[in-house]
Amino acid sequence: MIAARGHGYEGFVLVNLCPVRATDCRTLPEMVEPGLLKANLDAVGNVAASVHDLILRAAWGAPILMRPFLVNAVVAIRACVERFQRGWRRFGPLTIGGHPRHPSRLSYAWTFAPFDRADYLERFRRAAERRR
Repeated sequence: MIAARGHGYEGFVLVNLCPVRATDCRTLPEMVEPGLLKANLDAVGNVAASVHDLILRAAWGAPILMRPFLVNAVVAIRACVERFQRGWRRFGPLTIGGHPRHPSRLSYAWTFAPFDRADYLERFRRAAERRR
């Protein structure tokens, strides 16, 4: 909340990429039941539809690469909320790998900046093609 209020926002509504929580991303399951992922996506869509002037904050960090369903969740969330034409922001600089930093790895001295989700996802697509 300090970061939100310090930058002119009333607060945050947190939504997760995955409906399974873990304090250590290495303990996330290899796969998540599709029904749970759909329910999570539906919840994200409901939030996006109900919050006026919603700005989405990208904040997952490099661990997104640990489970393929997490990258897929970003793609699905982007598609789900795109019709609301909401802006996306990140807090502070991107990680060395180009990921928006997780909230547990932030400095209050940083500021919000635009997050180009299309460019971010395109970089992943190109990297995946190079690995093939």
